[in-house]
Amino acid sequence: MHKLSTAPHIDNEEFLGSSMQLICSIDPGVFRELDDLISSETRGQGQLELLSLMDVAEGDETFNDLHDEPTDE
Repeated sequence: MHKLSTAPHIDNEEFLGSSMQLICSIDPGVFRELDDLISSETRGQGQLELLSLMDVAEGDETFNDLHDEPTDE
């Protein structure tokens, strides 16, 4: 199995009968790589949908900032 150059951050994973729904955050540069992987691994039956885009400028939040669990300080 082919591995992605950057691992996605898994937000939600559901199995519905013989199908699977995975919601994750990825670096935009990995989109085409992930789409190709899904297509090849599912023999063209898989589907990749874009739910939202976020423009991050230098000094703004990063993917890791968005997924860090809040602490009770």
